[in-house]
Amino acid sequence: KSGINAAYGSPKVLAYSVHKHEVGFFPGSGGVDSVGCGRGTGYTVNVPLRDGAGDETLERVIRSTLDSVVVRFKPEVVVCQCGADGVAGDPHKAFYYTPSGLSWVVQRVLGYGLPTLLLGGGGYNLPNTARTWTQITGDILGVTLSSDIPEHKFFESYGPSFDLGVSESVLRRKDGNTEEYISEIIDTINRNLQTLKL
Repeated sequence: KSGINAAYGSPKVLAYSVHKHEVGFFPGSGGVDSVGCGRGTGYTVNVPLRDGAGDETLERVIRSTLDSVVVRFKPEVVVCQCGADGVAGDPHKAFYYTPSGLSWVVQRVLGYGLPTLLLGGGGYNLPNTARTWTQITGDILGVTLSSDIPEHKFFESYGPSFDLGVSESVLRRKDGNTEEYISEIIDTINRNLQTLKL
């Protein structure tokens, strides 16, 4: 059983997840109305996004929901999985986040001043996953990193740009997360949070 599944029925852990959610996309669960079960009902917050989300969409949903989660649940510690499968260039081609966009999310989480454990996770374009975790680590440490990838055994994998950045691809799909859809997700999440039995 994964940690998320184990937490799904517990009121001691609140799981917050931003992910792709569309018919036919594995695992097929994680809709906005999927809020836990049993004693853990209300302690799962799913932020299901459609194809094409970039940094702007990610920032909007985080700004509009995560503070409410923290205020309502009052966590003592945070475990943050820094999955990179939403970064532009991932074979899933669902989202178009940049390493800087994901690092912004981590900085937001750290801004709550709570003990926080950061974990890697997801990411099927290995060079972009490494770029993402490098960006996050540098930002946490307050280190300005060179944009040049240093030469090493896997240097050729970082071409053709050979730099740290990943841009939202010009080949990206249209963002399917309309203003109406995002507003509906945010409203539903904030309404669901009011049902938490604290």
